[in-house]
Amino acid sequence: MIFYGAMGVILGGRIGYTLFYNFPAFVDNPISILHIHQGGMSFHGGMLGVFTGLYLFGRKYGMTFFQVSDFIAPWVPIGLGAGRIGNLINHELWGRPMETVMPWAFDYGDHIARHPSSLYQALTEGLLLFLILWWYPSKPRPHIAISAVFMSCYGSFRFVTEFYGIPNSPLGLLPLTAYHWADFVLSYDNIPAWYLLLRMKIIVHKYTLKNLLNRIRLCGNLPSDGLMKLKALR
Repeated sequence: MIFYGAMGVILGGRIGYTLFYNFPAFVDNPISILHIHQGGMSFHGGMLGVFTGLYLFGRKYGMTFFQVSDFIAPWVPIGLGAGRIGNLINHELWGRPMETVMPWAFDYGDHIARHPSSLYQALTEGLLLFLILWWYPSKPRPHIAISAVFMSCYGSFRFVTEFYGIPNSPLGLLPLTAYHWADFVLSYDNIPAWYLLLRMKIIVHKYTLKNLLNRIRLCGNLPSDGLMKLKALR
């Protein structure tokens, strides 16, 4: 699973950045997509890449996409929060200047008091989302519900915190950035899933590490003694 996720992040992040934010340069020089030394990764492209990786992983082990995503969703905020702390430490993704200087203002090196937008994201899409996704599955939930909670909360949190960061080019319809529009889609593209959850009786699944490992073992890729060792480490 880690391999599929890592490849999805790298390939999806780079392809997403090239197509969403650097497409003119790609048209002029298609080889520029390989210029990773110049930087450029898109979170939303990386997310689509991870989704593709989860689908391929589930297909290999006889599971649906949402069986895998419901299991992995509560772990994702840990990586998101750590990444945002890294952005802040490296002085990346600058925040907007503060109109009124507050005690938590951050200096990115230009001696201007700015919003620590990466810290806001670490606290919301990292810590707060982590708490929500560990509380919500504490009881058996309908299939797809955990994934839907993740998408709704993440998109909503990110939509709000984007107002405190330096925006990229607006799309023109409203004074919103491209990230705002992507986050809006993340927040509301699962409305059909919520409708089905409320209107239909869907089988309830309890997603645990034990269930996932058993499923992989049944596919012949994890010996029984290996499963027992993993249980002993829990």
